[in-house]
Amino acid sequence: MIETLNFYHAEKADPRIVAYSFQKLQEEHPEAELEIISMEKRGKNRQGLLVKADTAPEAEHSELHAKYFDTYDRLKVLPASELELLLAEKDRQIKRLEAWVDSVIQSPNIYAENYHNQGGTMSETSGDKINAKEIHGVVGDVGEIHGLAGSGKG
Repeated sequence: MIETLNFYHAEKADPRIVAYSFQKLQEEHPEAELEIISMEKRGKNRQGLLVKADTAPEAEHSELHAKYFDTYDRLKVLPASELELLLAEKDRQIKRLEAWVDSVIQSPNIYAENYHNQGGTMSETSGDKINAKEIHGVVGDVGEIHGLAGSGKG
């Protein structure tokens, strides 16, 4: 059985730090089998960000949650120059994940979901869908997702 772990950012999240924090958590806890399945804007002014990830059943959710936010909180207070140096050391995967997070934050009404087609149909929900398994071929080096449009309706 797969379990879901939620990372909720009540304030506007920095996509670079979200991407870095999540990748670091994946690298440090491969046994948790972390995989982002969805992201959505939340809150009254849609400033919040909810990131949902699947985990292995035996994963310690409270420990993973705490480690993710320890990393996120530590990085968000770094001076910009130190943060840039740290992020420059990471690979291209961070840029792709950053672009995905940024697209969710910047789009007026987008819902990103990792959908595994197993012969059924996708249920109707509000917002646009992004297949996380295919996003690596769509993201450019400048941190934009091409060919997607938020509905702009709120």
